[in-house]
Amino acid sequence: MMPDFSNDKVCVDILKQDKHTRLEGICIEEFFKEKYLQNVDRQNLSSGWWFSKESSVSKDYYIIKFLTEILLSEFDMFIFNHFINCNIKIFIVFMGRDGSYYTYYLKTLKGFNTEHLISNASPYECTELKTIPAFVRDERRQNQAIEFLREKGLIRKSAIERFFANRVAGFKGLWDVDVFEWFDNRLIKAYEVKQKFPSANGCFGINQGTTNFLLYLSKHHIAVEHVILKKPIDDKHIPALDFVTKPNYVGLNEWLSTEFSTSSIQNLVAKKSPSYTSIHGRYALSYYDMDMSSFDSKGFI
Repeated sequence: MMPDFSNDKVCVDILKQDKHTRLEGICIEEFFKEKYLQNVDRQNLSSGWWFSKESSVSKDYYIIKFLTEILLSEFDMFIFNHFINCNIKIFIVFMGRDGSYYTYYLKTLKGFNTEHLISNASPYECTELKTIPAFVRDERRQNQAIEFLREKGLIRKSAIERFFANRVAGFKGLWDVDVFEWFDNRLIKAYEVKQKFPSANGCFGINQGTTNFLLYLSKHHIAVEHVILKKPIDDKHIPALDFVTKPNYVGLNEWLSTEFSTSSIQNLVAKKSPSYTSIHGRYALSYYDMDMSSFDSKGFI
């Protein structure tokens, strides 16, 4: 039985099944859209784009456009057309009026609209919840992130997305674009946004899986900008949101940006990160170090 996403307590309980750092990451992505992209027309931004693989050894991805509301913009249609022309499979997943998830395989834009989508979609099965260890779910930090999302009117939307991400069958890894931006009605840029402090060797780590995904986008004519909101101090015990909301830290966070491409990671050697950094807090991940000198400063906030 699907949850009642109109019930605030149900939505909060769903969000609390995630890592506190995952919830904080959602908040920082929203902060990024509000501040870093404050001068961009909202009609030229699109989110809800997820990518997965049909097998763990495949080099190709397929796309899931996830809709929390059955609405598609002109920019969404432009992105669909771009990836159809790249021969990349696209599935649209949405919540139906009965509260269940549905999927539609988009092969062509000819004759396609939201009514066609609703009437031709098939049920999408969910699996059991992937249990996330308690030690990576700090309740105080979860509550802080949830209140931030509540202030932005994003509790229901975030709960629907996280329930989907944690309980949908068939994924061989899952990556999402934080936001796409439309330039001059013809160019697409993908943003990868993180909040970090550099390591002792002056580098930022980026997961190998994320690296491969971003290079895949670049290969298919998507500009990729990797943005880091650099923390003013290195203290993992300080909640991520404190850095952007508490007076003693506001103005000390630095936006850093780099164009992501094959040349930006060439000659890098993969290393192993602690298991708590993975999405479910269980597995060690391979990552690359990117030197901080490869990023340009975009100002403080």
